[in-house]
Amino acid sequence: MSQAQAIKDLILLGIPDAQVQVVDPDGHHFEIAVASKAFKNKSLVEQHRLVYKALGNVFEGPVHAVQIKTSVINED
Repeated sequence: MSQAQAIKDLILLGIPDAQVQVVDPDGHHFEIAVASKAFKNKSLVEQHRLVYKALGNVFEGPVHAVQIKTSVINED
């Protein structure tokens, strides 16, 4: 399993309704986009905290940095 897929799986475990995209330009720095209903009425900092919580200890391995973009899925 690729590191990008492992990151995506961790986020989906922590935020089950999320739509997740992970881009791995070099194997150590990841660009992550997460959209979820769970982000509704949360600040950007709170949204990012949810993602970091889902990632757990991923930074103890080969991942050195992530760039996270979050957005809210509306319940229309």
